[in-house]
Amino acid sequence: MRKGKLTHIVFKTAKIGETQNFWESILLQENRSQQENYLSYEVGSFIVNFLEDINNRGEFSNIISHIGLEFSTIQDIDIEFKRVSETLPNINNPVGGAGKGPYRFYITDPNGIKIELETWDGSSD
Repeated sequence: MRKGKLTHIVFKTAKIGETQNFWESILLQENRSQQENYLSYEVGSFIVNFLEDINNRGEFSNIISHIGLEFSTIQDIDIEFKRVSETLPNINNPVGGAGKGPYRFYITDPNGIKIELETWDGSSD
């Protein structure tokens, strides 16, 4: 993977309010964006996200929801999908783009960590 770059990480949390207070009041003092049960903060060119896990209020040994790798173009994603699907044949085709969010697909590492390969090329979002 020569053209990809690590762009964001998503953490699960049962303490969305405390997390928001920490990141906005203590650490960054700036909120990038917020949706219901979801916070997103820009740290330089890297994005840290927090997703409230309403089904799990205690155990967070699997705290990482997913890691995002961003590519420049749709063609880059298609090339990566072709390459990766030769080794992992049961992954879903890329989805999104053209006003439907990033064009992306997901793979999972041996530890169960979900990895999103995406591009915002051609997306109006």
